Amino acid sequence: MVGPEAIVQQVWQQVVPTDWKILRGRRRSAFAVGIRAAAWTCAALVLLTLAAVVLRAAPVGRSSPLADVPATFAGYPTLAVVGAAVVALALLVGLSVVITVAIRNAGDHDPLIVLLPQGFVEYANRRKPTIGVLYAALASVEYRGQNARQRRGRLWLALFFKDGRKERWRPRADFGPPARLFEAITKAHALYHVLHDGGQ
Repeated sequence: MVGPEAIVQQVWQQVVPTDWKILRGRRRSAFAVGIRAAAWTCAALVLLTLAAVVLRAAPVGRSSPLADVPATFAGYPTLAVVGAAVVALALLVGLSVVITVAIRNAGDHDPLIVLLPQGFVEYANRRKPTIGVLYAALASVEYRGQNARQRRGRLWLALFFKDGRKERWRPRADFGPPARLFEAITKAHALYHVLHDGGQ
């Protein structure tokens, strides 16, 4: 098998032999990442605000800085002002994350996995290394996990190399239900083993 990067380049150039199977994945959208960042920021700020309210409500001496916090701010209740600030800051963080992720992913190819007769290759994005695994180097392949119906999470492919190494592999992007992909790789490895090692 040629290098993983060369295989990915061939796919991009649409020079693909008939015995290659191409799986195209998708990464999380910039909008989804931004929403998640905004939600986490909002949750953290709300917890900090609640902690401050509890500390203010507790009996404190005049030397505490919380004792000097006014009940109103610019004519509005302090709690309302703090709530608006929390929402505004969370939205600002979310927007900045959306812009950052969109710029980072601009011009990048979609993730892909190439299933070849002699192994498989995974391309996640230009910032992560392209992974290539040769079936000839593997003693066995098993997929494991607590729940075979999970799309992602705790399901992984256990790779047992002939040199004694063990690795867990999971796709670094969304390629659909992983059990289907793992089963295809497991069967392809078994077929390679039968054809080249006579099942020994």
